[in-house]
Amino acid sequence: MCRHLAYIGAETTLAAVVSEPPHGLYEQSWAPRLQRYGTVNADGFGIGWYPAPGSADPAPHPSAQIGT
Repeated sequence: MCRHLAYIGAETTLAAVVSEPPHGLYEQSWAPRLQRYGTVNADGFGIGWYPAPGSADPAPHPSAQIGT
């Protein structure tokens, strides 16, 4: 199952929108509520952001492991 998150607002940490919410994207990767079969969604993840206001190039960070 694909999960997407877009955030536009005051500067915050990545953890505040990905891993700290009660059922954030991090928890959904290992404890999905709506997955019919299995208990783990081990497809990896990717994160991208625009590092500075007006920057034309995003800063992607693809990964298959948390903490790399």
